[in-house]
Amino acid sequence: MKPTIRVLIVEDRKDHQKIFKEIVESIGYLPEIATSVEESEALLARMSFHVAMVDLSLDDNDPFNRDGFKVLEQIKAIDEGTRAIVLTAFGDVEDADETFTKYNLFSFIRKDRMDIAKVKEKIITAADQSQEIRFHSTKQLIDVVEFIKGNAIQQLLKEGKGTSEELELFLRRLLKEMRPLLLDKRDAKLEQLEGKKPTVHARFWSKSLGEPIEAWFGNFDEMQDAIQNMNQYPQIIQKAGYKEKVMEVFDPFSFPNFRGAVYTLFNVTFGEFEAQFPKTNS
Repeated sequence: MKPTIRVLIVEDRKDHQKIFKEIVESIGYLPEIATSVEESEALLARMSFHVAMVDLSLDDNDPFNRDGFKVLEQIKAIDEGTRAIVLTAFGDVEDADETFTKYNLFSFIRKDRMDIAKVKEKIITAADQSQEIRFHSTKQLIDVVEFIKGNAIQQLLKEGKGTSEELELFLRRLLKEMRPLLLDKRDAKLEQLEGKKPTVHARFWSKSLGEPIEAWFGNFDEMQDAIQNMNQYPQIIQKAGYKEKVMEVFDPFSFPNFRGAVYTLFNVTFGEFEAQFPKTNS
């Protein structure tokens, strides 16, 4: 699974929204549009973005409006590797080294003299840098491993063999492309059917997918049978509340004791996770 490259466009003017949306789509990326600080905050809370294109002035009726700086503060506070490109009709940002340093900007685009080819090039380069930054970060996965640890993990290791180091590496592989991840308010749960070894279910909100997921993992042999049954019988998937399988780790050479899969979930709203996520504006 390769994460969708998503671009946040923060722009109040409909004509400019249309232009930048078409540019982003022509590259094959997915645009999301916000017209205000509040809308950008809501999108940044539930999705991750490789690139953010931010208009500094978000109110054409106010010549002094610079709400775009508040959006840049949100992006900086979340710190997920999003590369910000400032959109401006003014020349006051071009030489503002302090502003570029403060917000770790990637670049700027003058809307009054755009070269479409160069705009595309900037977006592509910014997205490439963002992927490199985000997917080399390990903090999110450390947080996730800590979330799952405890009685569930100890029981799984006891019954399913393997070491905690192997399991941690396995989880890193399984969840790598789903992050950034928001933790569910409930703990990971252990499930043990009669005569079976235990398996663990851990639920998250995946910001890279923009939707909820559940990681299901356990003993290699029994998980192999279980996942195959899920694939063969759609009614089992539906009963479990799963929408589709988006990731699976089946690698007996690297992980001889564990196997697992990640499924997206039906009928789980972002509101169930939102209380866990800190506000990003200052």
